[in-house]
Amino acid sequence: MRAHVQGPAAPDGRTVLLNSPLAPSREVVRSRVLPRLLQAIAEESNPDLVSAALVAAGRLADPGEINTRATHVAARGKLVDPSFKVRESALLALGLLGSPEATTDLVDIVRQTPRGLELTGSTMIASRLRAFAAHALGLAAVRTDDVAERQRIVLELVDVLESEVHARDDIPVAAVVSLGLVDLGPRMVVPAKELRERAVLEHVLSARSLASYVGGWMDAKSGQKTGRSNRTRSHACIAHARVAATADERTRLAAVERLVDVSDDRAEHVHVRTSAAIALGEVARAGQAASDREARRQLLRLVHEGQPLERRFSRIALASACSRPGEGDDPWAGTDEVRKVLSAALPRSRASDLAWTALALGILDGAAHEAGVDTGPYATSALRTMAVRRKSDDDSAALGIALALAARGTDREQDASELVVKELGQTTTPIMRGHLEIALGLLEHDAAAKTLRSDLVKARNQPVLLWSAAVGLGLMGEPVGHDLVEALKGSTSTAQRIAITAALGQTGTAPAVNPLLEMLDQDQIQVQLRASAVDALGAICDLERLPWRDPIAHAMPYFAATPSLNGSGSSILERPW
Repeated sequence: MRAHVQGPAAPDGRTVLLNSPLAPSREVVRSRVLPRLLQAIAEESNPDLVSAALVAAGRLADPGEINTRATHVAARGKLVDPSFKVRESALLALGLLGSPEATTDLVDIVRQTPRGLELTGSTMIASRLRAFAAHALGLAAVRTDDVAERQRIVLELVDVLESEVHARDDIPVAAVVSLGLVDLGPRMVVPAKELRERAVLEHVLSARSLASYVGGWMDAKSGQKTGRSNRTRSHACIAHARVAATADERTRLAAVERLVDVSDDRAEHVHVRTSAAIALGEVARAGQAASDREARRQLLRLVHEGQPLERRFSRIALASACSRPGEGDDPWAGTDEVRKVLSAALPRSRASDLAWTALALGILDGAAHEAGVDTGPYATSALRTMAVRRKSDDDSAALGIALALAARGTDREQDASELVVKELGQTTTPIMRGHLEIALGLLEHDAAAKTLRSDLVKARNQPVLLWSAAVGLGLMGEPVGHDLVEALKGSTSTAQRIAITAALGQTGTAPAVNPLLEMLDQDQIQVQLRASAVDALGAICDLERLPWRDPIAHAMPYFAATPSLNGSGSSILERPW
Protein backbone atom coordinates (compact mmCIF):
# COMPACT_ATOMS: atom_id res chain seq x y z
CA MET A 1 0.00 0.00 0.00
CA ARG A 2 2.70 2.50 0.95
CA ALA A 3 4.66 1.57 -2.18
CA HIS A 4 1.65 2.28 -4.40
CA VAL A 5 0.63 5.46 -2.64
CA GLN A 6 3.88 7.15 -1.58
CA GLY A 7 6.68 5.27 -3.31
CA PRO A 8 8.71 2.05 -2.98
CA ALA A 9 10.52 0.89 0.12
CA ALA A 10 14.12 1.78 0.84
CA PRO A 11 16.76 -0.98 0.45
CA ASP A 12 16.28 -2.02 4.08
CA GLY A 13 12.67 -2.93 3.23
CA ARG A 14 11.53 -1.12 6.33
CA THR A 15 11.02 2.51 5.31
CA VAL A 16 9.56 4.38 2.38
CA LEU A 17 12.05 6.29 0.28
CA LEU A 18 12.98 9.60 1.84
CA ASN A 19 12.98 11.37 -1.51
CA SER A 20 9.59 10.18 -2.69
CA PRO A 21 7.72 13.15 -4.23
CA LEU A 22 4.41 11.76 -2.99
CA ALA A 23 5.40 11.37 0.65
CA PRO A 24 5.44 14.41 2.97
CA SER A 25 8.98 15.79 3.07
CA ARG A 26 10.96 15.42 6.30
CA GLU A 27 11.26 19.19 6.38
CA VAL A 28 7.45 19.53 6.47
CA VAL A 29 7.28 16.92 9.21
CA ARG A 30 10.01 18.61 11.28
CA SER A 31 8.88 22.20 10.82
CA ARG A 32 5.09 21.91 10.75
CA VAL A 33 3.64 18.55 11.75
CA LEU A 34 5.73 17.70 14.82
CA PRO A 35 5.55 21.20 16.33
CA ARG A 36 1.75 21.11 16.01
CA LEU A 37 1.59 17.68 17.64
CA LEU A 38 3.80 18.84 20.48
CA GLN A 39 1.56 21.87 20.92
CA ALA A 40 -1.48 19.59 21.18
CA ILE A 41 0.28 17.46 23.80
CA ALA A 42 1.09 20.54 25.85
CA GLU A 43 -2.16 22.50 25.51
CA GLU A 44 -5.04 20.09 24.90
CA SER A 45 -6.97 18.51 27.75
CA ASN A 46 -8.99 15.77 26.06
CA PRO A 47 -7.36 12.37 26.71
CA ASP A 48 -8.23 10.97 23.26
CA LEU A 49 -6.64 13.89 21.45
CA VAL A 50 -3.54 14.01 23.64
CA SER A 51 -3.11 10.23 23.36
CA ALA A 52 -3.31 10.37 19.57
CA ALA A 53 -0.78 13.21 19.47
CA LEU A 54 1.66 11.33 21.72
CA VAL A 55 1.69 8.20 19.56
CA ALA A 56 1.91 10.23 16.34
CA ALA A 57 4.80 12.31 17.70
CA GLY A 58 6.66 9.16 18.76
CA ARG A 59 6.26 7.75 15.26
CA LEU A 60 7.55 10.86 13.51
CA ALA A 61 10.53 12.03 15.57
CA ASP A 62 13.88 11.51 13.83
CA PRO A 63 16.60 9.75 15.86
CA GLY A 64 19.47 12.05 16.78
CA GLU A 65 17.64 15.28 15.95
CA ILE A 66 16.34 18.02 18.21
CA ASN A 67 12.71 17.00 17.72
CA THR A 68 13.48 13.65 19.34
CA ARG A 69 14.51 15.44 22.51
CA ALA A 70 11.39 17.66 22.43
CA THR A 71 9.13 14.64 21.94
CA HIS A 72 10.91 12.80 24.76
CA VAL A 73 10.34 15.71 27.15
CA ALA A 74 6.68 16.01 26.11
CA ALA A 75 6.02 12.29 26.57
CA ARG A 76 7.84 12.14 29.90
CA GLY A 77 5.75 15.06 31.16
CA LYS A 78 2.55 13.11 30.49
CA LEU A 79 3.59 10.17 32.68
CA VAL A 80 1.84 11.92 35.59
CA ASP A 81 -1.34 12.76 33.65
CA PRO A 82 -4.61 11.91 35.47
CA SER A 83 -5.76 9.86 32.45
CA PHE A 84 -4.51 6.28 32.28
CA LYS A 85 -4.89 6.35 28.48
CA VAL A 86 -2.61 9.39 28.24
CA ARG A 87 0.03 7.77 30.46
CA GLU A 88 -0.12 4.57 28.42
CA SER A 89 0.24 6.58 25.21
CA ALA A 90 3.22 8.43 26.66
CA LEU A 91 4.91 5.09 27.30
CA LEU A 92 4.23 3.96 23.73
CA ALA A 93 5.65 7.24 22.44
CA LEU A 94 8.85 6.65 24.43
CA GLY A 95 9.16 3.19 22.89
CA LEU A 96 8.55 4.49 19.36
CA LEU A 97 11.28 7.07 19.87
CA GLY A 98 13.78 4.26 20.40
CA SER A 99 16.38 6.59 21.93
CA PRO A 100 18.64 5.44 24.81
CA GLU A 101 17.22 8.16 27.08
CA ALA A 102 13.64 7.08 26.42
CA THR A 103 14.62 3.46 26.97
CA THR A 104 16.09 4.37 30.36
CA ASP A 105 12.77 5.93 31.40
CA LEU A 106 10.89 2.80 30.32
CA VAL A 107 13.30 0.54 32.21
CA ASP A 108 12.82 2.54 35.41
CA ILE A 109 9.05 2.27 35.07
CA VAL A 110 8.85 -1.42 34.26
CA ARG A 111 11.38 -2.15 37.05
CA GLN A 112 9.49 0.18 39.42
CA THR A 113 12.71 1.84 40.61
CA PRO A 114 12.71 4.97 42.82
CA ARG A 115 13.31 7.01 39.67
CA GLY A 116 10.40 5.25 37.98
CA LEU A 117 8.15 6.13 40.91
CA GLU A 118 9.30 9.73 40.61
CA LEU A 119 8.63 9.80 36.85
CA THR A 120 5.07 8.55 37.38
CA GLY A 121 4.44 10.57 40.52
CA SER A 122 3.31 7.52 42.46
CA THR A 123 4.25 5.29 45.36
CA MET A 124 3.44 2.15 43.37
CA ILE A 125 3.17 1.79 39.58
CA ALA A 126 0.07 -0.03 38.34
CA SER A 127 0.70 -3.40 36.67
CA ARG A 128 -0.98 -2.23 33.47
CA LEU A 129 1.39 0.75 33.18
CA ARG A 130 4.38 -1.48 33.77
CA ALA A 131 3.07 -3.85 31.09
CA PHE A 132 2.78 -0.95 28.65
CA ALA A 133 6.36 0.04 29.50
CA ALA A 134 7.49 -3.53 28.78
CA HIS A 135 5.68 -3.55 25.43
CA ALA A 136 7.23 -0.16 24.66
CA LEU A 137 10.70 -1.63 25.29
CA GLY A 138 9.97 -4.16 22.56
CA LEU A 139 9.06 -1.33 20.18
CA ALA A 140 12.30 0.43 21.17
CA ALA A 141 14.30 -2.71 20.37
CA VAL A 142 12.75 -2.78 16.90
CA ARG A 143 13.42 0.92 16.31
CA THR A 144 17.09 0.96 17.35
CA ASP A 145 19.95 -0.37 15.24
CA ASP A 146 22.31 -0.43 18.22
CA VAL A 147 23.01 -4.04 19.27
CA ALA A 148 24.29 -2.90 22.68
CA GLU A 149 20.99 -1.12 23.29
CA ARG A 150 19.07 -4.25 22.32
CA GLN A 151 21.21 -6.25 24.75
CA ARG A 152 20.42 -3.78 27.51
CA ILE A 153 16.69 -4.12 26.81
CA VAL A 154 16.93 -7.91 27.00
CA LEU A 155 18.80 -7.77 30.30
CA GLU A 156 16.20 -5.52 31.88
CA LEU A 157 13.25 -7.61 30.67
CA VAL A 158 14.87 -10.83 31.85
CA ASP A 159 15.52 -9.22 35.23
CA VAL A 160 11.84 -8.30 35.48
CA LEU A 161 10.82 -11.86 34.71
CA GLU A 162 13.27 -13.42 37.13
CA SER A 163 13.19 -11.04 40.08
CA GLU A 164 9.47 -11.05 40.86
CA VAL A 165 6.56 -13.36 41.50
CA HIS A 166 3.92 -12.17 39.04
CA ALA A 167 0.39 -12.48 40.35
CA ARG A 168 -1.10 -11.47 36.98
CA ASP A 169 -0.19 -12.23 33.38
CA ASP A 170 0.08 -8.69 32.00
CA ILE A 171 3.72 -7.99 32.90
CA PRO A 172 5.24 -11.42 32.09
CA VAL A 173 3.30 -11.59 28.80
CA ALA A 174 4.47 -8.11 27.84
CA ALA A 175 8.08 -8.95 28.70
CA VAL A 176 7.99 -12.24 26.79
CA VAL A 177 6.35 -10.64 23.74
CA SER A 178 9.01 -7.90 23.73
CA LEU A 179 11.85 -10.41 24.04
CA GLY A 180 10.46 -12.01 20.89
CA LEU A 181 10.95 -8.72 19.02
CA VAL A 182 14.68 -8.40 19.80
CA ASP A 183 17.06 -9.37 17.02
CA LEU A 184 20.49 -10.09 18.51
CA GLY A 185 21.74 -11.77 15.34
CA PRO A 186 23.29 -15.22 14.89
CA ARG A 187 26.81 -14.20 15.88
CA MET A 188 27.96 -13.78 19.49
CA VAL A 189 28.47 -10.17 20.55
CA VAL A 190 30.28 -9.29 23.79
CA PRO A 191 28.08 -6.84 25.76
CA ALA A 192 29.23 -3.36 26.65
CA LYS A 193 31.45 -3.08 29.72
CA GLU A 194 28.72 -1.61 31.95
CA LEU A 195 26.51 -4.67 31.29
CA ARG A 196 29.06 -7.41 31.93
CA GLU A 197 28.46 -7.74 35.67
CA ARG A 198 24.75 -8.50 35.29
CA ALA A 199 23.62 -11.86 36.62
CA VAL A 200 21.63 -12.79 33.50
CA LEU A 201 24.35 -11.84 31.01
CA GLU A 202 24.39 -15.27 29.33
CA HIS A 203 20.97 -14.64 27.78
CA VAL A 204 22.06 -11.65 25.67
CA LEU A 205 25.13 -12.96 23.86
CA SER A 206 23.31 -13.95 20.66
CA ALA A 207 19.94 -14.95 19.24
CA ARG A 208 20.75 -18.54 20.24
CA SER A 209 21.18 -17.66 23.92
CA LEU A 210 18.01 -15.55 23.92
CA ALA A 211 16.02 -18.28 22.14
CA SER A 212 17.14 -20.73 24.82
CA TYR A 213 15.94 -18.42 27.58
CA VAL A 214 12.58 -17.58 26.01
CA GLY A 215 12.05 -21.25 25.22
CA GLY A 216 12.29 -21.95 28.92
CA TRP A 217 9.11 -19.97 29.43
CA MET A 218 7.23 -22.56 27.37
CA ASP A 219 7.95 -25.06 30.14
CA ALA A 220 4.94 -26.04 32.24
CA LYS A 221 7.03 -26.78 35.32
CA SER A 222 6.73 -24.23 38.10
CA GLY A 223 9.63 -22.67 39.89
CA GLN A 224 9.90 -20.04 42.57
CA LYS A 225 9.37 -17.21 40.07
CA THR A 226 6.53 -18.78 38.13
CA GLY A 227 4.22 -16.42 36.28
CA ARG A 228 4.06 -19.22 33.74
CA SER A 229 0.35 -19.43 33.16
CA ASN A 230 -0.95 -21.02 29.98
CA ARG A 231 -1.44 -17.52 28.63
CA THR A 232 2.19 -16.55 29.23
CA ARG A 233 3.38 -19.88 27.81
CA SER A 234 1.27 -19.31 24.69
CA HIS A 235 3.10 -16.07 23.99
CA ALA A 236 6.43 -17.72 24.84
CA CYS A 237 5.86 -20.17 21.96
CA ILE A 238 5.61 -17.28 19.50
CA ALA A 239 8.54 -15.39 21.01
CA HIS A 240 10.73 -18.51 20.97
CA ALA A 241 10.01 -19.05 17.28
CA ARG A 242 10.61 -15.43 16.31
CA VAL A 243 13.98 -15.28 18.08
CA ALA A 244 15.08 -18.70 16.81
CA ALA A 245 14.24 -17.65 13.24
CA THR A 246 16.97 -14.98 13.50
CA ALA A 247 19.56 -17.38 14.92
CA ASP A 248 21.80 -20.01 13.33
CA GLU A 249 20.34 -23.03 11.53
CA ARG A 250 20.99 -25.42 14.42
CA THR A 251 19.01 -23.22 16.82
CA ARG A 252 16.18 -22.82 14.32
CA LEU A 253 15.82 -26.56 13.80
CA ALA A 254 15.94 -27.22 17.55
CA ALA A 255 13.10 -24.72 18.01
CA VAL A 256 11.08 -26.47 15.30
CA GLU A 257 11.50 -29.83 17.05
CA ARG A 258 10.49 -28.41 20.42
CA LEU A 259 7.42 -26.67 19.05
CA VAL A 260 6.34 -29.85 17.26
CA ASP A 261 6.46 -31.65 20.60
CA VAL A 262 4.38 -28.97 22.34
CA SER A 263 1.78 -28.87 19.58
CA ASP A 264 1.48 -32.67 19.69
CA ASP A 265 1.11 -32.96 23.48
CA ARG A 266 -2.55 -33.72 24.17
CA ALA A 267 -1.99 -32.99 27.87
CA GLU A 268 -1.29 -29.34 27.00
CA HIS A 269 -3.97 -26.66 27.04
CA VAL A 270 -5.44 -26.05 23.59
CA HIS A 271 -4.25 -22.43 23.65
CA VAL A 272 -0.65 -23.52 24.21
CA ARG A 273 -0.89 -26.20 21.50
CA THR A 274 -2.41 -23.75 19.04
CA SER A 275 0.22 -21.13 19.82
CA ALA A 276 2.90 -23.73 19.15
CA ALA A 277 1.28 -24.39 15.78
CA ILE A 278 1.25 -20.66 14.97
CA ALA A 279 4.89 -20.50 16.06
CA LEU A 280 5.82 -23.31 13.65
CA GLY A 281 4.54 -21.06 10.89
CA GLU A 282 7.11 -18.47 12.02
CA VAL A 283 10.17 -20.72 12.20
CA ALA A 284 9.65 -23.82 10.02
CA ARG A 285 10.52 -23.76 6.31
CA ALA A 286 9.68 -25.55 3.08
CA GLY A 287 13.01 -27.39 2.76
CA GLN A 288 14.08 -31.00 3.18
CA ALA A 289 15.51 -30.84 6.70
CA ALA A 290 14.06 -33.61 8.85
CA SER A 291 12.72 -31.15 11.42
CA ASP A 292 10.97 -29.06 8.76
CA ARG A 293 9.39 -32.19 7.25
CA GLU A 294 8.16 -33.25 10.70
CA ALA A 295 6.72 -29.76 11.29
CA ARG A 296 4.71 -30.04 8.08
CA ARG A 297 3.49 -33.52 9.01
CA GLN A 298 2.41 -32.30 12.45
CA LEU A 299 0.59 -29.27 11.06
CA LEU A 300 -1.18 -31.46 8.50
CA ARG A 301 -2.25 -33.79 11.33
CA LEU A 302 -3.73 -30.81 13.16
CA VAL A 303 -5.48 -29.64 9.99
CA HIS A 304 -7.38 -32.92 9.88
CA GLU A 305 -7.59 -33.99 13.53
CA GLY A 306 -7.16 -30.92 15.72
CA GLN A 307 -9.73 -28.95 17.64
CA PRO A 308 -11.31 -26.03 15.74
CA LEU A 309 -8.73 -23.47 16.90
CA GLU A 310 -5.86 -25.81 16.00
CA ARG A 311 -7.33 -26.75 12.62
CA ARG A 312 -7.70 -23.18 11.48
CA PHE A 313 -4.41 -21.74 12.64
CA SER A 314 -2.50 -24.81 11.43
CA ARG A 315 -3.69 -24.08 7.91
CA ILE A 316 -2.26 -20.57 8.09
CA ALA A 317 0.94 -21.85 9.75
CA LEU A 318 1.47 -24.37 6.95
CA ALA A 319 1.15 -21.61 4.38
CA SER A 320 3.53 -19.36 6.29
CA ALA A 321 6.14 -22.08 6.80
CA CYS A 322 6.07 -23.12 3.15
CA SER A 323 6.40 -19.51 2.04
CA ARG A 324 10.08 -19.58 3.05
CA PRO A 325 12.77 -21.65 1.33
CA GLY A 326 14.76 -24.13 3.37
CA GLU A 327 18.14 -25.76 2.98
CA GLY A 328 19.14 -28.51 0.55
CA ASP A 329 18.88 -29.21 -3.15
CA ASP A 330 15.16 -28.53 -3.19
CA PRO A 331 14.49 -25.58 -0.82
CA TRP A 332 10.79 -25.55 -1.79
CA ALA A 333 10.24 -29.29 -1.35
CA GLY A 334 7.23 -28.92 0.92
CA THR A 335 5.43 -26.15 -0.94
CA ASP A 336 3.95 -28.26 -3.74
CA GLU A 337 2.87 -30.99 -1.34
CA VAL A 338 1.10 -28.59 1.00
CA ARG A 339 -0.55 -26.73 -1.89
CA LYS A 340 -2.00 -29.99 -3.27
CA VAL A 341 -3.22 -31.10 0.17
CA LEU A 342 -4.93 -27.78 0.90
CA SER A 343 -6.41 -27.59 -2.60
CA ALA A 344 -7.86 -31.09 -2.19
CA ALA A 345 -9.10 -30.24 1.31
CA LEU A 346 -10.86 -27.06 0.22
CA PRO A 347 -14.11 -28.64 -1.08
CA ARG A 348 -14.18 -31.02 1.90
CA SER A 349 -13.56 -28.37 4.56
CA ARG A 350 -16.08 -27.90 7.32
CA ALA A 351 -18.15 -24.79 6.79
CA SER A 352 -16.37 -23.05 9.66
CA ASP A 353 -12.94 -23.94 8.23
CA LEU A 354 -13.46 -23.13 4.56
CA ALA A 355 -12.40 -19.48 4.78
CA TRP A 356 -9.21 -20.43 6.65
CA THR A 357 -8.29 -23.04 4.02
CA ALA A 358 -8.87 -20.53 1.25
CA LEU A 359 -6.75 -17.85 2.92
CA ALA A 360 -3.95 -20.33 3.55
CA LEU A 361 -3.87 -21.20 -0.15
CA GLY A 362 -3.79 -17.52 -1.04
CA ILE A 363 -0.92 -16.83 1.35
CA LEU A 364 1.06 -19.84 0.11
CA ASP A 365 0.69 -19.17 -3.61
CA GLY A 366 1.19 -15.43 -3.26
CA ALA A 367 4.46 -15.82 -1.36
CA ALA A 368 5.74 -18.56 -3.68
CA HIS A 369 5.04 -16.46 -6.76
CA GLU A 370 6.80 -13.45 -5.24
CA ALA A 371 9.83 -15.69 -4.66
CA GLY A 372 9.82 -16.70 -8.34
CA VAL A 373 8.47 -20.23 -7.77
CA ASP A 374 6.05 -21.61 -10.36
CA THR A 375 2.85 -22.19 -8.41
CA GLY A 376 0.85 -24.02 -11.06
CA PRO A 377 -2.94 -24.01 -11.32
CA TYR A 378 -3.87 -26.08 -8.26
CA ALA A 379 -4.75 -23.35 -5.82
CA THR A 380 -6.41 -20.88 -8.16
CA SER A 381 -8.48 -23.63 -9.80
CA ALA A 382 -9.69 -24.89 -6.43
CA LEU A 383 -10.41 -21.38 -5.20
CA ARG A 384 -12.27 -20.49 -8.36
CA THR A 385 -14.42 -23.63 -8.11
CA MET A 386 -15.28 -22.94 -4.48
CA ALA A 387 -15.98 -19.27 -5.15
CA VAL A 388 -18.67 -20.27 -7.61
CA ARG A 389 -20.20 -22.61 -5.01
CA ARG A 390 -19.72 -20.37 -1.97
CA LYS A 391 -22.41 -20.49 0.71
CA SER A 392 -21.87 -17.42 2.85
CA ASP A 393 -20.64 -13.84 2.70
CA ASP A 394 -17.67 -14.78 4.89
CA ASP A 395 -16.67 -17.49 2.44
CA SER A 396 -17.06 -15.18 -0.54
CA ALA A 397 -14.94 -12.47 1.06
CA ALA A 398 -12.18 -14.93 2.04
CA LEU A 399 -12.20 -16.60 -1.36
CA GLY A 400 -11.96 -13.22 -3.07
CA ILE A 401 -8.93 -12.17 -0.99
CA ALA A 402 -7.35 -15.62 -1.41
CA LEU A 403 -7.82 -15.57 -5.19
CA ALA A 404 -6.23 -12.14 -5.35
CA LEU A 405 -3.21 -13.26 -3.35
CA ALA A 406 -2.78 -16.46 -5.38
CA ALA A 407 -3.37 -15.04 -8.87
CA ARG A 408 -1.86 -11.55 -8.77
CA GLY A 409 1.00 -11.14 -11.20
CA THR A 410 0.30 -14.48 -12.95
CA ASP A 411 -1.45 -15.47 -16.17
CA ARG A 412 -4.48 -16.34 -14.03
CA GLU A 413 -4.94 -12.76 -12.83
CA GLN A 414 -7.58 -11.79 -15.40
CA ASP A 415 -9.79 -14.81 -14.70
CA ALA A 416 -9.59 -14.16 -10.96
CA SER A 417 -10.45 -10.50 -11.48
CA GLU A 418 -13.52 -11.33 -13.53
CA LEU A 419 -14.80 -13.72 -10.86
CA VAL A 420 -14.28 -11.15 -8.08
CA VAL A 421 -16.04 -8.49 -10.16
CA LYS A 422 -18.96 -10.89 -10.63
CA GLU A 423 -19.15 -11.51 -6.90
CA LEU A 424 -19.00 -7.77 -6.23
CA GLY A 425 -21.96 -7.24 -8.52
CA GLN A 426 -24.05 -9.74 -6.55
CA THR A 427 -23.67 -8.32 -3.05
CA THR A 428 -24.73 -5.17 -1.26
CA THR A 429 -23.34 -6.17 2.15
CA PRO A 430 -20.84 -3.39 3.02
CA ILE A 431 -18.27 -5.57 4.79
CA MET A 432 -18.29 -8.21 2.07
CA ARG A 433 -18.09 -5.59 -0.68
CA GLY A 434 -15.17 -4.06 1.16
CA HIS A 435 -13.18 -7.30 1.14
CA LEU A 436 -13.88 -7.86 -2.54
CA GLU A 437 -12.80 -4.31 -3.35
CA ILE A 438 -9.50 -4.88 -1.55
CA ALA A 439 -9.13 -8.10 -3.57
CA LEU A 440 -9.57 -6.11 -6.80
CA GLY A 441 -6.98 -3.65 -5.54
CA LEU A 442 -4.51 -6.48 -4.89
CA LEU A 443 -5.17 -7.72 -8.43
CA GLU A 444 -4.68 -4.15 -9.71
CA HIS A 445 -7.81 -4.61 -11.79
CA ASP A 446 -8.05 -1.11 -13.24
CA ALA A 447 -11.35 -1.85 -14.98
CA ALA A 448 -13.05 -1.92 -11.57
CA ALA A 449 -11.80 1.53 -10.59
CA LYS A 450 -15.04 3.18 -11.70
CA THR A 451 -17.08 0.91 -9.42
CA LEU A 452 -14.80 1.58 -6.48
CA ARG A 453 -14.94 5.33 -7.03
CA SER A 454 -18.72 5.09 -7.07
CA ASP A 455 -18.66 3.30 -3.71
CA LEU A 456 -16.23 5.91 -2.42
CA VAL A 457 -18.87 8.57 -3.08
CA LYS A 458 -21.88 6.57 -1.91
CA ALA A 459 -20.34 5.10 1.24
CA ARG A 460 -20.00 8.22 3.34
CA ASN A 461 -22.22 6.65 6.03
CA GLN A 462 -20.54 3.23 5.77
CA PRO A 463 -17.04 3.64 7.20
CA VAL A 464 -15.83 0.10 6.43
CA LEU A 465 -16.90 0.27 2.79
CA LEU A 466 -15.49 3.77 2.32
CA TRP A 467 -12.14 2.72 3.78
CA SER A 468 -12.03 -0.44 1.67
CA ALA A 469 -12.89 1.38 -1.56
CA ALA A 470 -10.14 3.92 -0.89
CA VAL A 471 -7.61 1.17 -0.08
CA GLY A 472 -8.62 -0.82 -3.17
CA LEU A 473 -8.10 2.23 -5.37
CA GLY A 474 -4.80 2.98 -3.68
CA LEU A 475 -3.57 -0.57 -4.36
CA MET A 476 -4.43 -0.04 -8.03
CA GLY A 477 -2.23 3.03 -8.03
CA GLU A 478 -5.26 5.29 -8.43
CA PRO A 479 -4.85 8.64 -6.63
CA VAL A 480 -7.67 9.08 -4.13
CA GLY A 481 -6.21 11.61 -1.70
CA HIS A 482 -7.63 14.61 -3.58
CA ASP A 483 -11.11 13.03 -3.71
CA LEU A 484 -11.03 12.31 0.01
CA VAL A 485 -9.84 15.81 0.85
CA GLU A 486 -12.68 17.30 -1.22
CA ALA A 487 -15.18 14.95 0.42
CA LEU A 488 -13.82 16.00 3.80
CA LYS A 489 -14.41 19.67 2.98
CA GLY A 490 -17.92 19.01 1.72
CA SER A 491 -19.14 16.87 4.63
CA THR A 492 -20.86 18.20 7.73
CA SER A 493 -21.40 14.87 9.47
CA THR A 494 -18.84 14.04 12.14
CA ALA A 495 -19.23 10.29 11.54
CA GLN A 496 -18.66 10.75 7.81
CA ARG A 497 -15.63 12.95 8.34
CA ILE A 498 -14.06 10.47 10.77
CA ALA A 499 -14.54 7.71 8.18
CA ILE A 500 -13.02 9.87 5.44
CA THR A 501 -10.11 10.84 7.67
CA ALA A 502 -9.39 7.19 8.50
CA ALA A 503 -9.31 6.37 4.79
CA LEU A 504 -7.08 9.36 4.14
CA GLY A 505 -4.61 8.10 6.73
CA GLN A 506 -4.10 4.93 4.68
CA THR A 507 -4.12 6.42 1.18
CA GLY A 508 -3.06 10.06 1.63
CA THR A 509 0.00 11.73 0.16
CA ALA A 510 1.78 15.02 0.84
CA PRO A 511 -1.18 17.29 -0.20
CA ALA A 512 -3.30 15.77 2.60
CA VAL A 513 -1.10 17.22 5.35
CA ASN A 514 -2.46 20.78 5.23
CA PRO A 515 -6.18 19.82 5.41
CA LEU A 516 -5.46 17.51 8.35
CA LEU A 517 -3.51 20.19 10.18
CA GLU A 518 -6.41 22.59 9.57
CA MET A 519 -8.79 20.08 11.16
CA LEU A 520 -6.54 19.84 14.19
CA ASP A 521 -6.68 23.64 14.54
CA GLN A 522 -10.49 23.79 14.46
CA ASP A 523 -11.46 23.89 18.13
CA GLN A 524 -15.16 24.00 17.28
CA ILE A 525 -15.30 20.51 15.74
CA GLN A 526 -15.72 17.39 17.84
CA VAL A 527 -12.60 16.18 19.57
CA GLN A 528 -12.96 12.66 18.12
CA LEU A 529 -12.60 14.12 14.64
CA ARG A 530 -9.52 16.11 15.63
CA ALA A 531 -8.00 12.97 17.15
CA SER A 532 -8.76 11.10 13.92
CA ALA A 533 -6.90 13.83 12.01
CA VAL A 534 -3.89 13.32 14.28
CA ASP A 535 -3.97 9.54 13.70
CA ALA A 536 -4.06 10.16 9.95
CA LEU A 537 -1.11 12.56 10.14
CA GLY A 538 0.88 9.94 12.02
CA ALA A 539 0.12 7.31 9.36
CA ILE A 540 0.82 9.54 6.34
CA CYS A 541 4.08 11.00 7.67
CA ASP A 542 5.52 7.85 9.20
CA LEU A 543 8.59 6.52 7.39
CA GLU A 544 7.91 2.95 8.52
CA ARG A 545 6.49 0.68 5.85
CA LEU A 546 4.11 -1.10 8.23
CA PRO A 547 1.79 0.18 11.00
CA TRP A 548 3.49 1.11 14.27
CA ARG A 549 1.95 -1.77 16.22
CA ASP A 550 2.74 -4.42 13.60
CA PRO A 551 5.75 -5.86 15.51
CA ILE A 552 3.49 -6.65 18.47
CA ALA A 553 0.43 -7.66 16.44
CA HIS A 554 2.25 -10.01 14.07
CA ALA A 555 1.51 -13.71 14.79
CA MET A 556 -0.33 -12.67 17.94
CA PRO A 557 -2.33 -15.49 19.60
CA TYR A 558 -5.28 -13.19 20.19
CA PHE A 559 -7.14 -15.89 22.13
CA ALA A 560 -4.50 -15.51 24.85
CA ALA A 561 -4.34 -11.70 24.85
CA THR A 562 -3.99 -9.77 28.11
CA PRO A 563 -5.94 -6.56 28.92
CA SER A 564 -3.01 -4.38 27.85
CA LEU A 565 -3.10 -6.05 24.44
CA ASN A 566 -6.80 -6.30 23.75
CA GLY A 567 -10.24 -5.85 25.23
CA SER A 568 -10.18 -2.67 27.30
CA GLY A 569 -10.89 -0.05 24.64
CA SER A 570 -7.47 1.61 24.75
CA SER A 571 -5.33 -1.54 24.53
CA ILE A 572 -2.49 -1.75 22.03
CA LEU A 573 -4.28 -3.87 19.42
CA GLU A 574 -7.36 -1.64 19.57
CA ARG A 575 -5.54 1.58 18.76
CA PRO A 576 -5.52 3.12 15.26
CA TRP A 577 -2.81 2.13 12.82
